[in-house]
Amino acid sequence: MLEKDIEARVCKHAQKYGVLTRKYTSPSHRSVPDRLFLFPTGLAVFIEFKQKGAKPTKGQRREMQKLVDLQHLVYVIDDIDDGCKLVDSLIEIISRDRPETLTGAAMALIKQKFKKQC
Repeated sequence: MLEKDIEARVCKHAQKYGVLTRKYTSPSHRSVPDRLFLFPTGLAVFIEFKQKGAKPTKGQRREMQKLVDLQHLVYVIDDIDDGCKLVDSLIEIISRDRPETLTGAAMALIKQKFKKQC
């Protein structure tokens, strides 16, 4: 199956949960992951889609490692079922752990900081 077909099916599955799926491009940087999945709770996940069995290029591995080093979630998906399971698993974790723990804490810190500066 072609990479674009895997990507389209996984994106469609994610959108059922209200996940925004955005094509990710960076004009001044090559080899960035294909997609940015933005979950309703503030979780952002980068996904590189490949044909079954294909591996990321050296440049893609380098760019993905930069994101991982900054503690972002980055996945390589080469199978529709694996992509859908990833989305399902992340939705389950978000639902179980409550979104307030992620975005609520971050927003509280931002509000606190800006309140002090005003």
